[in-house]
Amino acid sequence: MEHLSIQDINLVEWHSERETTFLPNHFIRSKAPVTPESLDWIKNNLVGRYAIINETDFIKKIDRHSSRIAAFEDPREAVFFELTWA
Repeated sequence: MEHLSIQDINLVEWHSERETTFLPNHFIRSKAPVTPESLDWIKNNLVGRYAIINETDFIKKIDRHSSRIAAFEDPREAVFFELTWA
């Protein structure tokens, strides 16, 4: 029987529920708004954990509408998302 070490565990698979229902402090927020197309892209092209949150748009202070943005645990995935959807 082979013994596994902590280094043998794929943490992405361990945390199989990729979309979190809360925003941990270490997640990197994107600036690009989430659309149905970009959410599908996240699910199909990225592998790490992410959160979709509502963020008030303070730039447009007249209507102060809320928009959904994504936040990512892996900073590389946050950059990849920004480069693709911003």
